[in-house]
Amino acid sequence: MIFIKTHILFIIFNLIIFNNSATSQESYLIKKKIKDENDITTIKNKDNVISSKKKKEKNLLKKNNDGIKKNLKSVNANPKNAIILKDRQLRVIYKPNQKNLDQDDIIKIIEISDNLNRENILTIKSYASKNANEGSSEARRTSLSRALEIRSLFIENSFPATNIFVKALGAEKNDEGFTDIIIVEIN
Repeated sequence: MIFIKTHILFIIFNLIIFNNSATSQESYLIKKKIKDENDITTIKNKDNVISSKKKKEKNLLKKNNDGIKKNLKSVNANPKNAIILKDRQLRVIYKPNQKNLDQDDIIKIIEISDNLNRENILTIKSYASKNANEGSSEARRTSLSRALEIRSLFIENSFPATNIFVKALGAEKNDEGFTDIIIVEIN
């Protein structure tokens, strides 16, 4: 009798353990399936994010190209200077015969210089248009005056003077399409 009771208890015990392990296997498989579905959803979301980033980059490039064209047109219509930071170059576009920056432009340049590494080498290339009644010497003086003003802003903002090079090029040709421009190359 004891043997039969022990044997029955053993069978019941095995059924309980087998049933629990089958249930745990089922729950494991369900959890794995949910995780796989989440991973697939995550991958799809990442693909969507990547494709949307690519679209944004293309739109940004298109906007930048359109923006440059608009800047060319709007510089003459806008009484303020245009300040553009692009491709490790800071461009300050002046109105003809304007020598000094206004307060807003100075603040923009200081904000940009705050984000730069102080150990960078800066090359300031300054161009200026010459008037019909003035010679190229006056254009070079104007470009030098503008370049020194930009240089002093960087020096006041803790850039070492030995890391800033100035080239006052006057009325020489440049690749920008503007004659009154300063290009600060950041190396």
